[in-house]
Amino acid sequence: MTLLKNLVMLVLLFACAVLATAVPVGMVLTAALHRRCRFRCNCVDDSMALGALASVAHKAKVRDGRT
Repeated sequence: MTLLKNLVMLVLLFACAVLATAVPVGMVLTAALHRRCRFRCNCVDDSMALGALASVAHKAKVRDGRT
């Protein structure tokens, strides 16, 4: 009976250790995926903004005759 109790306790301890490791790893992976998506979306937004700015700057050069 004591051997069975020890085995159950060992299995529960192992399960807690696996869970304690899996939760932070999952949180880090989730944060990394969200961060990468956010940066990718910002890059798209930034490139659109830069394209609009370049278009405005080009139009200003054309109006001034500095093509």
